[in-house]
Amino acid sequence: MFTSFHVTEKKERHEGLGTWIISELVSHYHGRLEYTYHDLTLSIKIKFPIVVALKQAT
Repeated sequence: MFTSFHVTEKKERHEGLGTWIISELVSHYHGRLEYTYHDLTLSIKIKFPIVVALKQAT
């Protein structure tokens, strides 16, 4: 599901780039991606680390 050009289950011709792009962004920013599929419902949880800028000493 999180690979490039995965064909979805939709009736029309569609290349599933959305989940791949999400996965790449989460990976790039060192986040976590969790998903569940239950009763024909896909739930995706994305977590990113909080970045706090440190003040430079003057």
